[in-house]
Amino acid sequence: MVASGDIDFEGVTTFANNSGAGFRYVISLKDNKFNFSMEDRSSKKQWFKGGMDKADFVTPDNAISGASEADYLKCFHDALSCALDGSNDSQCKLNMLSGGVLQVELVLKLRVLYSMWDAQY
Repeated sequence: MVASGDIDFEGVTTFANNSGAGFRYVISLKDNKFNFSMEDRSSKKQWFKGGMDKADFVTPDNAISGASEADYLKCFHDALSCALDGSNDSQCKLNMLSGGVLQVELVLKLRVLYSMWDAQY
C-alpha cells in the first residue's frame, strides 16, 4: 500500500485512440481529495477535475479490496506513464464529449493467483 498524505505525480502521456497527441498531466491527492489536470501539449488547452472522493471514481464493481486513495492514485499514474510504451496491462483511452469535456478511461488488469480481472475507471 502507498503511504497516505499529500501526493503529487506529473508526467506526459499519449492515448492510442488520439492520433498521437501528447498531454501533460498532474494527478494529486490533497486532504484525501483526488485532483486531475491535463494539458494538450500542442494547443495548450487545459482541463481540470478536482475535489473528488474515492466514491467519485470507484464503484462496488471496480473496487480493489483494502486500497486507499493513495493506492488508486499510484495505479492511475502507472497506467498513464506506461501508456507511452504499452509495457503493462493497463489501457488508457481518451474520449472527447460534448462541450469540450474530456473523459479519461483507464482499464487496469489485476492478477491474483491464477485469476485476472479488468477494473475500469
